[in-house]
Amino acid sequence: MTTDFRQLRQFIAVAEEKNFRIAAERLNMTQPPLSQAIKKLEDGLAVSLLKRTNKKVELTSAGEVFLKGAYETIEKFRQLEEDTKRADKGLIGKLRIGFSGSAIYEALPNSIRRFKHDYPHIQLEISELATIDQIEAMQKGQQDVGFYVRRSRKKVCLMCSP
Repeated sequence: MTTDFRQLRQFIAVAEEKNFRIAAERLNMTQPPLSQAIKKLEDGLAVSLLKRTNKKVELTSAGEVFLKGAYETIEKFRQLEEDTKRADKGLIGKLRIGFSGSAIYEALPNSIRRFKHDYPHIQLEISELATIDQIEAMQKGQQDVGFYVRRSRKKVCLMCSP
């Protein structure tokens, strides 16, 4: 049997409310289909997840394990959705940075610190390369950004790949 998200959410509601009627209201459904869904879930797993009495519902030890896993699964899926949206906006992934030796002392540390603060989900790959090697790496698609120091004006400059 395959458990789906709807069943996980239904089980979580019953486990949290400890009452089928209240859980059904929370899920905007009636009690009989909720009871049937939980029974189908238990039958598919071949375990009892809940102890049912006339007044309340309690988790079995198997139910406690399943609830913990259900929370983790829902959270993992929520994180997957967020990461997917971040990736679509370019806010997750990898940025390959090159720098010439002298740039590290002037601009790179503060720039990296600020970047990591603003974009914590982007992995930085940093390599020390001579300016000419940075240009070549960018042309080959091996580097995204480069820092170098312009000797004539003693300014740190940024190169970006096309």
